[in-house]
Amino acid sequence: MEARPIRIGSPGTWLVVIVVVGLMVRIAAVANSGFPVGDGGMFAAMIGDIRNAGFALPSFTSYNGGDIPFAYPPLGLYLGAVLPLDPLVTLRWLPALLATATVPLVYLVGRRIGGEATGLAAAAFAALAPFGWFGLVEGGGLTRAPGLLLALGATLAALHGRSVLVGVLGGLAALTHLEAAIFAAVSVGAILVIERHWRQLAVAGIVSIVVVAPWVALVVVRHGWEPFVAAAGARSVNPIAAVLSISGDRPGALDLAAAVGLIGLAASRVRWLYAAAIATALLVSTSVETHFMPLMALGVGMTVGTRRLTRAVVVATGVLLLVGAGVTIGNPEPLGSDDRALMEWVRTSTPPDARFAVLSDETWARADEAEWFPYLANRVSVVTMQGREWLPDWQALEAERQALLACTDRACFDAWVARHDVDFIYLADDCCARLKALMPGELLRQEGSARVYVVQPSGAANRPQTMSFQP
Repeated sequence: MEARPIRIGSPGTWLVVIVVVGLMVRIAAVANSGFPVGDGGMFAAMIGDIRNAGFALPSFTSYNGGDIPFAYPPLGLYLGAVLPLDPLVTLRWLPALLATATVPLVYLVGRRIGGEATGLAAAAFAALAPFGWFGLVEGGGLTRAPGLLLALGATLAALHGRSVLVGVLGGLAALTHLEAAIFAAVSVGAILVIERHWRQLAVAGIVSIVVVAPWVALVVVRHGWEPFVAAAGARSVNPIAAVLSISGDRPGALDLAAAVGLIGLAASRVRWLYAAAIATALLVSTSVETHFMPLMALGVGMTVGTRRLTRAVVVATGVLLLVGAGVTIGNPEPLGSDDRALMEWVRTSTPPDARFAVLSDETWARADEAEWFPYLANRVSVVTMQGREWLPDWQALEAERQALLACTDRACFDAWVARHDVDFIYLADDCCARLKALMPGELLRQEGSARVYVVQPSGAANRPQTMSFQP
């Protein structure tokens, strides 16, 4: 017996329900945290820098020693600075709200390409698929979420043939988050090239350049092209591995959502979605999952809305995704209270010019302790990578961090400490057992699983003599 097509009730009512569910799962990730989830320490510092500069664009950020060019796209940071709130409050709540706003944008794009059923199914997937919103609700979502919003707006404008609006929104996306700008470019480009709308493509490109040019020119005048060249070469990954590892080491429910999304994308039969997905995998690295989400959602929407699937299949998949979204509540997590307490102790109890090496078992991109440390402790962390991708030495710095973690003898450790003039080692999450065995210094302070060791106890005359370990 042939399955009947999916039918829907009032689209407006369903969309409200979907958006509310999307808001609930996103807010649940931050409501009980008491602190921004995931990353965001560098952005908190940059918000303060903008305010301290009277809302002029600073030349450098004060973050982690003050030598990092303020070359990060500034629009989202200005949004955080304008709000009259503590940066930690802004980074906790605003990204989740902006992440929710992406859901109706996905609906509008889906409705444009396939009708109401397509739009609603796409919005439902975007609301529930955890890998799509994890990176948006973190503190770093202050730039990622509005960047994705603008990119989706540019995509919708391209589908409506409004090339000037495409250029404006694409340029604003570039002023918010560079990978969102890449996503906007590949999505818009795929639509206009496949439809052979060459004039619209040219107009959109020219307008976007006009929008972004003043910021680029200011950064180049101050710092040359080096920040952009360094950032373009940072974090390259294998595109196939990036897509297949979308779930990473996150909760297992993400595997189901990622599988549904990839199947829906493959079955969509929408050529520009295929082209945009390939280009996204090739050109986007650190936030592949965030920018694959809307493409997957649209693919699922087209599969549900235009293929003759049984209601049982659709309902069962929807229930599984809803359960998956539920079991991921509490992810991502905020920086632990033990780390926050220890960083506060560092800020109040160590010399202002003290230099730390902050280490954990995470890769540098997920090492939230290393990123939050310069902001919360107001001390330099010589191995914190965040922000260094705008400097030409980022690859050398990452190699140095790995060299320290790889040390197997005291001579290696001592040479590394001397080379970087490090006074203290900060170990998070009981990490680095081999390294701990090599350190000659005193365990100075411990909060939960976070520890601070002094590695040059006689190396600085201005170090307070009252320092002592307190369990």
